[in-house]
Amino acid sequence: MNEMMEEIQIIKKRQQFLSEKYDCILKKVTTNEEEIKKVKTEHATLKKDIEGMKKLLNESKNEPNALEQYGRRDCLEFKGINYNKEESTDEIIIAVSKQVGVKVTKADISVSHRIGVVKNDHRKDPPTIIAKFTTRKVRDEIYSNRGKLRQVRQANKSKIFINESLTKMNRKLFNCCLHHKKSANLQYIWTKNGTILLKKDDESATIAIRNIDDMRLHNIPWNDVEASRIVDK
Repeated sequence: MNEMMEEIQIIKKRQQFLSEKYDCILKKVTTNEEEIKKVKTEHATLKKDIEGMKKLLNESKNEPNALEQYGRRDCLEFKGINYNKEESTDEIIIAVSKQVGVKVTKADISVSHRIGVVKNDHRKDPPTIIAKFTTRKVRDEIYSNRGKLRQVRQANKSKIFINESLTKMNRKLFNCCLHHKKSANLQYIWTKNGTILLKKDDESATIAIRNIDDMRLHNIPWNDVEASRIVDK
């Protein structure tokens, strides 16, 4: 009987030992899981912080260009208009605006002038006229109706184009997109409020191009030397 009781006690002690071991292992596993969870949380936080820093860095890089473009928000450029020594650029803007169905008076124009110097009266590409308008409404109405100029021809059969006034950097981006339009499978390229917009087809989403990173993101080749050459043409 005593031997049986001793065996029972031994078994109980073993059970207690195993139970304590189990509790110890369970505690370690729980602790490890908590530590892993903590590490994952810290990793996610760090990743978020890094992405935020990247965004701020990109914004800081783009800020000067964005500010310059904002300063051009009330401007439009009129390209291809024949030069005349006696011309008034304000009157030209008024006449072109009338051709697209928008009534403009001199009071709507803050300032207008040719960009660059006219070297002779028979240049193949006369200097662009830039105009700053006193109200955004007039400026936007002219730009929205610019498509009506497709049917307009000057005496020498040349076309007139109305474009937004872009910064040099944005002109590089825009012209580079145009240059690679076919290879990048782009169907539409235009600008709105200084931002370059693209569409691959009628059903696809509109893509905004604000910097070189956006170009690379959408697999549009970028080369600063090439882009500069395109702009300077």
